[in-house]
Amino acid sequence: MIESGSPMKRTIPMLWEFLCIDCVKEAVHSVPAAADCRGHAWCPSGGKYLVETIHGTKEHGFIILEAPEKLLACGPPMVHNARWSPSGRLIAHVTPSRPEYEQRVLGIFDPAQNRNYQVHVEQERSIQDPIWIPNESELLAVIEGPRRIANKSGPMEICLFNLKKKGFDRLISNDEPDSFIGDHIVSKNGRYLAYRITRASNVPPCDREEQVLSKEEIDDLMTSVIGDDVTDGKFHFVSELKIYDLQRRAHLFEDVLKEYDVDIFTWITGRNRIAFKHKAKGKIASDLALVDLDSGQLDHVDEDINGPHGESGTPNGRISFLSMAHSTNPIICYVKWGKGHANELYTYNVDTKRKDHIYTGHFIHDPQWSMISDRILLMESPGPDARRLFPTVVDTNDKTRKKILQNHENFGWLSVPKWSPDERFIVAKKSTGILAGRDG
Repeated sequence: MIESGSPMKRTIPMLWEFLCIDCVKEAVHSVPAAADCRGHAWCPSGGKYLVETIHGTKEHGFIILEAPEKLLACGPPMVHNARWSPSGRLIAHVTPSRPEYEQRVLGIFDPAQNRNYQVHVEQERSIQDPIWIPNESELLAVIEGPRRIANKSGPMEICLFNLKKKGFDRLISNDEPDSFIGDHIVSKNGRYLAYRITRASNVPPCDREEQVLSKEEIDDLMTSVIGDDVTDGKFHFVSELKIYDLQRRAHLFEDVLKEYDVDIFTWITGRNRIAFKHKAKGKIASDLALVDLDSGQLDHVDEDINGPHGESGTPNGRISFLSMAHSTNPIICYVKWGKGHANELYTYNVDTKRKDHIYTGHFIHDPQWSMISDRILLMESPGPDARRLFPTVVDTNDKTRKKILQNHENFGWLSVPKWSPDERFIVAKKSTGILAGRDG
């Protein structure tokens, strides 16, 4: 989120490397890939993971490794947004239709067969951010239409791709000017889609009165979305949460949700409910709320869950205060800012409405539930200076915690940890301290 009045500048991406941490043997392994790695994800069936890499300046790709560091396969070149299918059999990704083309199409890679094929859309339309439907024969993706103005995003829509029919249906169109579709996730049962519509605004987050930006401000803002220099940044983004019923092909509770400037959201396991963090009117800090899709009822869970430090301090510009839901129970965990950079970890049971304080630490972020227990993996600093971040495993039942290799010399600022399904390994990003395109 861009705070009102803060200048927007073009950012130069940092180069990253990946570490694979063996929690049993207490060993750290460097992932054998280019130093400028991108995203990473564990295979749902466990044992292996993929890492997106960049070779040179344009050619993206990914590699598949068996934990901790054995190279199994290399995916196709020039791909982005690689996503495992629910069974781990296939990998969806975005790739140029041809190497010299800017248009991006949907690609499906079969590691076992070492086979890759593409699903095309109309010319001048590009696919972004594919996500799998649980049945594994369908995916949802955002399609960006033709750009009316050079270097600015075109109109966006969300489409449902059927891999058996090798076709797609348009579900949602966003023809609203100067706005774009943001994060999107599918419920565990595959029925509901949650996504964000992000708009330009020159109203501070704590004062959500409607105002209209000037044409010059809009031009500057939409240019800034793709990273170009902007001299005047007295505006920010406002994001509205949208819920779409994939069976009925209709939006739900738009009147209830339109008042909230939403940042992070997650589905509740086993329930038709979604939790979201939002900027409360008249406040700088964010609140946590929950909406029931069966009744439309909205419950406020907690307030001031992060302070004015907001979504800053991490390489991707956002601290993850709200975790994914528990793998089997209707429970979420979240982080509240305390005094002196101290953070408090809480859990909340959606059914019983019980809120539990688990413990207090420094610079806690990226909490995530285990897939097999009631433990949570998170990153934290040993003190208030935040010079280093290390993994910690917290048991939410007895509130004990285990610090993993806290004094290891290879740890610096680790971020975006991903826990293997069996809890043995952690793959995390580590900054190299080098900016992309620069030596040394």
